[in-house]
Formats: sequence, C-alpha cells, structure tokens
Amino acid sequence: MVVRRQHQGPARRLQTGKGRIPAQKRKNLWQHRVNRRLLHLIVATSLCCNLAPASPPSRDTGLQRWSAHLTRDVLPWWTTTPPAEQTPTLRLRALYVHAVSLARETNPTIKTTLRAQFDSRCAALIPQLEKTPANSTAVQAWIIILLADIHALAGKPEALRLARQLFTQLDPLAHDTEHGGYFLTYSTSNDTLRDHESSRKHAPTQLHLLLALTRLLQATPQDPLIRARLAELHALIPRFVSTETGHVRWALARDWRPAEFARPINNQTLYGQNAETITYLLAANTALGLPSADILPLLQTIARALIRDGISPDGAVYYLGPMAGPAIDRRVWWWPQVETAAALWQMYQLTGDNRYRATFDNVSTWAFTHLVPQPPAPPGRWHTVCAPDGHPLPHTNAPHEIQTGYHVTRSILTMESFPPSAMRHPPATPATSPQNPPVAARTLPTPAP
Repeated sequence: MVVRRQHQGPARRLQTGKGRIPAQKRKNLWQHRVNRRLLHLIVATSLCCNLAPASPPSRDTGLQRWSAHLTRDVLPWWTTTPPAEQTPTLRLRALYVHAVSLARETNPTIKTTLRAQFDSRCAALIPQLEKTPANSTAVQAWIIILLADIHALAGKPEALRLARQLFTQLDPLAHDTEHGGYFLTYSTSNDTLRDHESSRKHAPTQLHLLLALTRLLQATPQDPLIRARLAELHALIPRFVSTETGHVRWALARDWRPAEFARPINNQTLYGQNAETITYLLAANTALGLPSADILPLLQTIARALIRDGISPDGAVYYLGPMAGPAIDRRVWWWPQVETAAALWQMYQLTGDNRYRATFDNVSTWAFTHLVPQPPAPPGRWHTVCAPDGHPLPHTNAPHEIQTGYHVTRSILTMESFPPSAMRHPPATPATSPQNPPVAARTLPTPAP
C-alpha cells in the first residue's frame, strides 16, 4: 500500500501539527524540522516585503513578474528545502541557489542565518568536489561555472580557487590542439584513440566550456590562457548554426564541419540549447569586450529559427527537432521554457523588435500557467515536464527535479541583467512569427546531454 501525504505549506503545518513527529520521540529531529519551517516563514515574509530585484528597478511588468516569482517563491523553497543526498554536482546547483538568496537578502538577521547555513554547506562540499574523479568535460565545465558563480555571489575565494584548478587540470587533457575546442571526455594518458563518434564536437560540451571560460575571465580578466581559449570557442561555436535553417546542431565532426552520426540526436537540434547559445555567446561577447552588434545577426538567425520551429503559438517551448522542419518531440521541459524566456528577453532588449517581446510574453505566460504549480503546491518547485497542452507528465528522475531551482534562478538573473534601459539598437528586421500548432505529446526518450 502506498501512503500519500497531502502537501501543506509551512504555515499550515505549524497550525495543524500534521506530519510532525511527537516531541517525546526523536526530539532533536523534531526541533530541526520546526526550525527549518520557521526559517522558511521568516525568509518568505522578508522576501515578499522586498520584491525589488537586485538589478536596477524596472517598470516593465514582464520582468517584474519573473523577479517577484524568484524572490517570493523560488528562493524560499530551494533555500529552506535542501535536496536529499545526491551527487556533489547536484548539491552544488542547490548551493548556487542558496548563494543567490544570500546575495539578495537585505534583512541583517536573516542574512546572518543564511550565511551560516551557506558557509556550512560550502565547507562540506568543496572537499568532496576536489576528490570527485571525472573524465566528462561537460561535467567539469558545469562545476567550474557553478563555483565561479558562487564566488561572485557570495565571496568564496576557495570556490574560485577550485574552479581555476579544475580548468588547469582539464585544459591540457581535453583541449583539441589540432582543431580547437574540447573533446567530450579526456584521459590522463595522451594516447587515447578517438573514432568519428567519440571525437565529435558536442554542442553542449563546447557551450558549457564557453560559459565556464566566460565566468573565469570575468573573475580573472588578466589570465591570457583563459582569454585565448574563450576567444577560440567564441569564434568556433557559430559553426554549429545551420546557414540554411538557423538551428544549432547537436554535433559536428572533429574538424567543426557538418557530418552524419549513427546516433540520431547528433543530427538534430535541441530548442533549449538554441536559447542557451544566444545567452552564452552574448555573455562571452561581453566578457571579451566585443560590441554586441558584431554578433547580433547570428543571434537573430538562431532566435528566428527557434520561434519558427520550436515554440507553439501559445508559448510552449518544444524539446527536440530536426535541423529542418517542425519539432518532433513536443514535450515541454522546465529548462528550455525558462532559458528561452531569458533569450527572448535579451533579444528584445537588444533589438527593440516587438515580435521578440510578444513571444517572450507568450512563453512567460505558458510557464506561469503550466510549469509553476498552483496552490496548495509550493509554486517555487516547478513541474519537470508537461505535455503540449500543459498537463504535467509523470517523471521520476530526481536529478531533473533538483535542477529546476538552478535553471529558473539563473535564467531570471539573466533577465534582470538586461533591464529595459539596456536597449542598444533600433528595431531590427522582424522576427519570424510562430507557426507550429500544439499537438499531442509523444512518448520519446530523453537524450543524455
């Protein structure tokens, strides 16, 4: 028999007493849970009274809605509900959200409590990351990104030190000295034989190394190797973009040319990744001190293709599609939805094109209507995946659920870094309007990144 416990908010649980362990049994655990619930109430109350984002204030309701959601719903939930024991990299994502909450908190008393919790979790996690063996370039890139961001948000020099150390270890083993970019995996020996499939230039790997190098350059702008590697990837990654359709390929051959692969995903496009490409290239462009006008035509090409084939008229961001033609996997995962909202917001601020703004509004409305849970469920804990019509689909992959807080938080911070006053260009050529009608969801496997 399966026992299901109905969710109650922290305030309701304190009123009814349901779900609590009697005081005479396991007193320490009982007190810990009550303290955590009280902290949730305190943090939520404080944050709701200070809804202004950390970025310059904005009168734009589209941005304010996201900022308020982050402050009122996302941060209280993920800060006071730490994940169960998971891998160090998943716990690092949760620590990032904690760092954001700490950076935005204005109440001195609550900030002190958050700082103590953050320092304790960080002190326990950093040594584990130092001992965690890994030969996946993308995994190491993620760790570098998170550590550098945590240092920038919460002032943790040891996090930045480890990020730089990991890159120093990774680069001589994973960097492709012949063609540029990075291999998917690496070995401590230099005699690894690589075939066509294993030596491919994997878009997620290159993109997350691009972001990792961007973060490292922002923290250490005088490092010549980091700057050189970032400039190299910044120049190579546009080759993933199809000149015929505007979509970002999942993979290229080792020499950065289009090629066919045995695994179907390598010949397709992932719409959330297309949105990430816009955000990551723009961030790298800024870190390198290059004008946004230089890269804007490429970003518009990607954005128009994303709108044309990857977004429904009502704002659902589909998952996967061919390099030419409409989406084939129309499930709506949390991360493409929020990453696309961030990309479209940036494109609107850069161009003034109202088509980007209209699509951003649709994508945002779809997210708040379907992916953000409705009461009494906690709105800070997004649904993992939905059908195109908006109803949640069953999903039991706990790592996916733990990552929702990270992607939502990071994407909203990206939006806040482009307030309405950031307009830099006159309106450009209108974006292509959405064309894909919603269709029934299909049962398809989730490609591994």
